[in-house]
Amino acid sequence: MDLFVDDAALAALEARQREAQGPEAAALLVELAWHYRQRDSRHALALADQAALRLGDGPRRGPAWPGST
Repeated sequence: MDLFVDDAALAALEARQREAQGPEAAALLVELAWHYRQRDSRHALALADQAALRLGDGPRRGPAWPGST
């Protein structure tokens, strides 16, 4: 996984994730969440929650860190 990707690479990753199934779909959600971490942190957290649900871990509980909403 790269530290940062450009918009075209992000769009390609999103397209791959839409077609993926099972563990590959969860792994791509995690990768998308990583790349959205600074672009759109709320979207990144939602993607991470989706990955956790696919893996059977359930969504995160409460804010990502104390004092956040």
